[in-house]
Amino acid sequence: MSRRGLGSSSYASRLEVLPEAAGFAARAARTVARGTRWTHPVQCHGLSGNIEFLLDMFQATREQEYLDGAYALAQALEAFAVEKEGQLYWPSENPESFSPSYLVGYAGVAACLLRLAEPAHRVSLLR
Repeated sequence: MSRRGLGSSSYASRLEVLPEAAGFAARAARTVARGTRWTHPVQCHGLSGNIEFLLDMFQATREQEYLDGAYALAQALEAFAVEKEGQLYWPSENPESFSPSYLVGYAGVAACLLRLAEPAHRVSLLR
């Protein structure tokens, strides 16, 4: 992995405050890609946020494994979609609760999907 890394890991690695930070980020990304398919669709602590983390890693390193992981989690995300009156919605942690909020509702899922449509260039809305 390049030393460019991501987020605070990137700064810690580039400034050599914590040179192994890039390795920590890479291991975290592999864990997210392989071990979080069971979680909820939300941005805060679910699939959407995990997809965005993998997209951050892909943008920082251009390593295909992170993009592949994001697409795999997106397939799991599709399984949560519910159609109502011709529109798609994603539930929050409770499969019967639908909220337009960003962190625990379908707005965060929509932002994730928008970013996934242009994974090399579009950055997180939280930046």
